[in-house]
Amino acid sequence: MSEFFDEIMASIDETREAARNKKLKVSYGNPVYLTKNGRDDCALIDIRELDELRAIKGLFSELEKGEASVRKDGWISLEEAEKRLGV
Repeated sequence: MSEFFDEIMASIDETREAARNKKLKVSYGNPVYLTKNGRDDCALIDIRELDELRAIKGLFSELEKGEASVRKDGWISLEEAEKRLGV
């Protein structure tokens, strides 16, 4: 595990140095990709994008739960939904 961590840290250091030399900057919509043997290995992304990805993942997780519930229990009527929501 330590060897893997050391490789990642070295790759990050190399990317930082390359970014300084080329004036590259991680920004929203502009990730920096770390490669290993010429293939994408990791990506550095703007924290706002990470927050959006987490929110999207959470949304899809909740949608999956709802879909599973419908498959198991079936749909409820509009009247029942309004009653449960207090509308």
